[in-house]
Amino acid sequence: VSDGTIAYGTIAVNTTKSTTSSELNDTQVATNNGNITEKFNVQGTNSAAWTLSGSAGSENYVHKFSTAENAGPFTALTTSYKEAAASIAANATKPINFQLTTPTVTTNFTSQSVNITVQPVQ
Repeated sequence: VSDGTIAYGTIAVNTTKSTTSSELNDTQVATNNGNITEKFNVQGTNSAAWTLSGSAGSENYVHKFSTAENAGPFTALTTSYKEAAASIAANATKPINFQLTTPTVTTNFTSQSVNITVQPVQ
């Protein structure tokens, strides 16, 4: 995945920011470097203080992904793998945009780091 890093910056409580060209302009690109067709799965993580959730809430944040060309609709990440792209040919690429929504309420205003794993599967 290139570039492999997303810096959302400082985001207010209950605010959404995405990697789309109209916001951070930091679309990630997954590449099938193999010689067979693969699917790509994605998985999110909890941060040190916030829980990954399907909807924003107290200490719950939302992280979503989209592989659509117009960067929508977005699908919520979970701590389990979800299919992001069903059939990526050998040496082909798939752009992936991400969207983060901060908790509606939090007592932790320090920097939070989370990982997104992109998993190729035959």
